[in-house]
Amino acid sequence: RKAVTGTAPASPEGASTDGGAPDPADSGKGAPAAEKAPGAESGARQAAAANGTAPVPDSLALADDNIPAEKSDVPDAQDDDQGEEVADKSGKKRAVSRGLFNRNKAGPSQQSSLPNELEYSAFDKPRHWELILNARAFQYVGADKKIDCFFAVSVRPEDQKKHTKVQLLSEYTPAYILPRNERHSLGTPVCLYDRKKFVLSYHQMQKHVLQIDMWTVSGWTFNQFSGQARVPLWDIARNNPNRSIKIAEKLTKKDQAEKKKMKRPISDVAVFECTINMEEIFDFHLLLANWRFEYAPSYPDVEERLKEKMALTFILPKSCYSDPLKRKNCRTYRVPWRGGGHTKQQTTDAAEAKFRWQQVGKGPFIFRGTRTSLTTHFFIVNVHSGRPIGGAAPMTSIGSSLMGLTSVLTISVFKGRVKALSTQEECFNVGTLTGNVQALMCSINEHFVEEIPGGRPEQNVA
Repeated sequence: RKAVTGTAPASPEGASTDGGAPDPADSGKGAPAAEKAPGAESGARQAAAANGTAPVPDSLALADDNIPAEKSDVPDAQDDDQGEEVADKSGKKRAVSRGLFNRNKAGPSQQSSLPNELEYSAFDKPRHWELILNARAFQYVGADKKIDCFFAVSVRPEDQKKHTKVQLLSEYTPAYILPRNERHSLGTPVCLYDRKKFVLSYHQMQKHVLQIDMWTVSGWTFNQFSGQARVPLWDIARNNPNRSIKIAEKLTKKDQAEKKKMKRPISDVAVFECTINMEEIFDFHLLLANWRFEYAPSYPDVEERLKEKMALTFILPKSCYSDPLKRKNCRTYRVPWRGGGHTKQQTTDAAEAKFRWQQVGKGPFIFRGTRTSLTTHFFIVNVHSGRPIGGAAPMTSIGSSLMGLTSVLTISVFKGRVKALSTQEECFNVGTLTGNVQALMCSINEHFVEEIPGGRPEQNVA
């Protein structure tokens, strides 16, 4: 078979070149085979020339495609990819992928790019809050001479169509008869919410409000809704807790349209004065270290006491419901015995050094509550002295020191006087106890200090 080229084959002898019939005289002669044109090449040779490889002989290019190929001892690439099982000395089989090894050796494998992780927003994290609300005074500023009314307080979403996430029931004040333009002050504040807990994130706090409704008492029919005030929780958590809230009157749609047409503002009907304490609940990690005790010079038998060993017992509160005086809901920790064997030749610094404890506890002491709860609590340190056998627990104490946590968030150095209940005046003052207490403010069930952009909301206490 010859490849067909673009040139026409030479015409046989006796054939007319102008397309006419052949000569009858030459009809008996056989027509010779058409010769190949000088510029004609086989298809295999053209493909080899295009690929830049060695030319293929026409004899091989004209081979029949149906001839089966001979089997080769070289394995295919597919077999290399599948690998083979090689038996080791222990009799186990391990898979060796030669194809994968060759590919890794040729170049590094391309790893699929994973999507970036979503950045965590601190404003969407659920936070625990504590609400305390006390009503202090009321004032009626409406049109009537006097009014018999009461107030209802609740926490609701800003959009009234949405479901509230705060599971707090509405609270009501007693009914009062309020004359017009006279401030009615309560001798004892009415507690509407007492340490109520709820969970909201910072973003959800901005979408919830404290709603105060005013109702007029009716003896014959239903009570009448007179006015309403809505204060965002986010503003309450960042401003002064003592607030004077103005309650706007409730109008019908017709009256609202008329006032809007006349461009008159909606008037107030009453003033609600209250104290709202809304704070976030934290886990305060209290770290105690570098505690030292020093006897008072006027204490009797100081030289004999310096020869004895000394230990301290710390009584620390756990929450706002703790009572260290009764050891109720508190954590008690006793440090090991220190000192003993002191002589008169030793200096005062050496005597102080042996009654020193570098670390108190294996970890932090956790107090759960608000900032106000922490700063209004205290802890007690009992001082023990004696000659114990081994590490025996002390039976009695020579004095105690009560230290308040008022400035623990700003100052870490504590100093207290150890006193004892005694009929002798010289035994009343035992000595001085100093140490460090560092408070780390963490969210509930977390063990790291979180940085909030713009700071955490905190009420400004006047």
